[in-house]
Amino acid sequence: MRIPGLLLLLISFQAFAQLPPDPGKLVADPGFCTSQTASLMESEFGLKPICESTNEIEIRFWAVGLPVYDIHLTILAYHKTTGWNAVKYFMRLGSIRYDSSQKIPVTITPLSAFNRFDSLFENLKSQGIFTLPDMDELNIKNYILDGTNYSVAFKAGDQYRRYTFNNPGALQKRNKKIMELRNFSAIADLFYSSFTETK
Repeated sequence: MRIPGLLLLLISFQAFAQLPPDPGKLVADPGFCTSQTASLMESEFGLKPICESTNEIEIRFWAVGLPVYDIHLTILAYHKTTGWNAVKYFMRLGSIRYDSSQKIPVTITPLSAFNRFDSLFENLKSQGIFTLPDMDELNIKNYILDGTNYSVAFKAGDQYRRYTFNNPGALQKRNKKIMELRNFSAIADLFYSSFTETK
């Protein structure tokens, strides 16, 4: 029995649509998951380590504002059955961080992308989200202690890594030849500007 051309096209489209996004080139840490446990902040947010995630793609973008310890976590994830989703977590430690007996209030907000999630993913890839080094590996001059510290942890299939950077916008002006600072800054800008709260 011959399958009508339109039905064959629909089957092919469905199969293509279920393919996970391609992370492209990436730099992984082979030993990343051997000793990973949930960090203090992940535990406060009720999250498991990223190595236990069931998503095909997951990016955890942390921003910690100093000295008041505003903690923002945005998770961008792709799952083969549910597609893209994003969630923002927020807590303000302030002086509470010195008193472990106090329960820290946490705000959890579902997010939508201003444009398509896959477009955002491609923009993040173009800035090297899966290939950038840890900032400590760069020859940075005039470090800034306060400001905002960032951390990116990712899962792409069975590949994982985490890297950190801080105050890339300010440091660009003092380290103009270090192109990675522009990438760090662009990634932070994308996470700050690409989402709207889901009503």
